[in-house]
Amino acid sequence: MADSAKTQKRKEKKPSFVDGVQKEWKKISWLPKERAGRQTAVVLIISALLAVLMTLIDSGALALVDVIMR
Repeated sequence: MADSAKTQKRKEKKPSFVDGVQKEWKKISWLPKERAGRQTAVVLIISALLAVLMTLIDSGALALVDVIMR
C-alpha cells in the first residue's frame, strides 16, 4: 500500500511556473492606451524641464565660481 501512495503522488501534476504567471498576468488591470500615452508625455515634459533647470543652475554655479576665482 505504501508503494501505491508514493506512485500516486508522483503522478500528480504540479502546476508549472508558466501557468502561474499566466494566471497572474490575467489579473492585471492595464491602463487605457490614451491615459498611458498622456502620462508618458507628462513624464517626458517634466524630465526635459528639469534637465533644462539643472543645466541653468549648473551654468550659473560655474559662472559664480569662475567670478570668485578671478
